[in-house]
Amino acid sequence: MNNEKTRSKTYLLPSLVHQYNLNTTEIKGLFLGIDTVTKNTNNSVYLWVNKDDEFKNYIAKYTYDKDILLEYEFKDKVLFNKFIGGKYSEFSDLKKQKIIEFYNLKNNHKVSQVLYKSPTLRLEMERKLKMSLKGYELGEKINYAEECYNPELSRD
Repeated sequence: MNNEKTRSKTYLLPSLVHQYNLNTTEIKGLFLGIDTVTKNTNNSVYLWVNKDDEFKNYIAKYTYDKDILLEYEFKDKVLFNKFIGGKYSEFSDLKKQKIIEFYNLKNNHKVSQVLYKSPTLRLEMERKLKMSLKGYELGEKINYAEECYNPELSRD
């Protein structure tokens, strides 16, 4: 089964839910693109849902067996571009707070530490990597292979 915990879901879903006033109970995941269909050059994101009854304002709907993907325009282009570039600590404080509140994260959660470039996480990573990370982001850049929905991998 496709990974339901993409970086897109972690960092972009809270803003998408806010932008479109989405109900989160039927959301399984969020992807940047659909492998073989699009490479996402237009700020679209693809919401993976159990059923689409309650969702509105999407651009297009894609169905693969039992999987339903709804294409939405991600309107916050600044956040989107910082996400694509792996610049998580450069998200606005408001966006960081929305992510933390959306997932009810504590200060010591890795996502919180990445967003705020935690010195504790940086030192831990430096010890593990045996190099200085001063000035670097603490979260990895996205991997398009993992961030794009692949219909071939979605079947059980």
